[in-house]
Amino acid sequence: MDLRLSSAEPTVAERDAVDAALSGVLGPSSDAARGHRHLLLPALHAVSDAVGWISPGALNHIARRLSVPPAEVYGVATFYAMFSTEPRAPR
Repeated sequence: MDLRLSSAEPTVAERDAVDAALSGVLGPSSDAARGHRHLLLPALHAVSDAVGWISPGALNHIARRLSVPPAEVYGVATFYAMFSTEPRAPR
């Protein structure tokens, strides 16, 4: 993962999951999220619960909403075994 956002876009389900998880705390504006790194885990959980894995587009959306470098979002997502950055087989 790079320090810059990639061209990947989140799916509607991923965007909705992140926005729902963050809007209750921050409101709909992404500017309100500046400096809220502590919300990385709730945002990652929301995407993982909704879709089953965390795509590059979802990583980009979380980075944008929280104004956190994409490399930091990727680092947190790959550090925890409960998150997958590759599609998982259905359970």
